[in-house]
Amino acid sequence: MKKKTMIAICVFCLLTVGGTLVFAQGGPPRGNGGPGQPPALPDSTGIVNIVDEMAEALSLTDDQKDRIAELHFAHFAAAEQVLGASRGDREGAREAMDDLRQDFEADMKDLLTDAQQEAFDEFSASRHGRSGGPGRRR
Repeated sequence: MKKKTMIAICVFCLLTVGGTLVFAQGGPPRGNGGPGQPPALPDSTGIVNIVDEMAEALSLTDDQKDRIAELHFAHFAAAEQVLGASRGDREGAREAMDDLRQDFEADMKDLLTDAQQEAFDEFSASRHGRSGGPGRRR
């Protein structure tokens, strides 16, 4: 009886340690997970930081800043829905995200003066490290 109890305790300990090690690894990081992964969506603090940087770079008025913040929150909420609904359809999600991005950028530019639009293009290129390369439709 003692032998069976000891074996049961050893098996339990091995499963506990093994399970802990497996779950400690976690899944792949969401976004920024390596080459070919989409960037992670910003949280509310990240959005506020983006808008603050943009306000400074584009010399936005307070009204523009408020309206652009609203656009950002709505855009990233919609992006979260698209990603949640994609269920592994990467190509479909990519197309939907491209459409969202184009609509977002058009809405942004509607709020900006011509000079601010040029500054916005430069700001976007510097933040994303690209200036409309492959995969970016205009």
